[in-house]
Amino acid sequence: AVCFSSDLQTPRSMFYCCKGLAECCLLPCKACGKGLAACAQGCGGCAKCLDTVCGGCTTCLDKTCGCCGGGCSAVCSTLFTKPLSFYVLTTILSNAVILLLAILGLSGADCDDDDQSMASLAGIMNIFIALVHCLFAIYIQQRLLCGIQPESGKTHAETVKQAGNICMYDVGFCLYLIFFVCAFGWQFPSFVWTLSCDGAVAGFVAALFLVFYAICAFFYMILWYCGYALCGAYESTRVPQGSAHPGRPPQAQVIGGYQQPQRRA
Repeated sequence: AVCFSSDLQTPRSMFYCCKGLAECCLLPCKACGKGLAACAQGCGGCAKCLDTVCGGCTTCLDKTCGCCGGGCSAVCSTLFTKPLSFYVLTTILSNAVILLLAILGLSGADCDDDDQSMASLAGIMNIFIALVHCLFAIYIQQRLLCGIQPESGKTHAETVKQAGNICMYDVGFCLYLIFFVCAFGWQFPSFVWTLSCDGAVAGFVAALFLVFYAICAFFYMILWYCGYALCGAYESTRVPQGSAHPGRPPQAQVIGGYQQPQRRA
């Protein structure tokens, strides 16, 4: 009303009028800017809070994964750095599956009394066979380690020699060898008994897996022995003169109370 009154004649009055209109137009923008600033401060607080929470979670996960990683590293070093480690691991895993299948076949068998009794006998025997396979895998590795662990730096040739001694003189190995052959032959009547009974398909699969395991274990042990023997023969070609052990550096000699290093040829 002041701006459009007819009494305004001077430019100075017009200047104040336009300045007032500009301030009126800028008021919503200033209010919006203050609101955005307040919102930014609130978002900054939320960001700090989330950063604190997520940082704590990240630290916790890092520590947890670090512990798990250390445990996994210890397990893997135990499983994969010792002789027959792969054999022990695969034996336990495969026979655990066989054990589960045999239990399922034993519980699901549904047929006549005579057939069911034979199918149940096959399932019970296969459970026992799977357990013995697992126990022997651990046993044979420990027997092998007992002969080579006390001294560090054992070579492949010495490992093969220890394995040969176990095969010839260890009573447990000889008994398991007889058990291994009998367990392999037991699976063929197990096929007939489990197939003649409804609901015992899992038992048939368990018997089939036991046959497959026996074949794989037999050839694996032959290949393992031959591989170690070849590595031992290769190590023997690299024996330096004056060294009593293949693959080891020559030992220092004591002359006049002082150790003299052994020279390589």
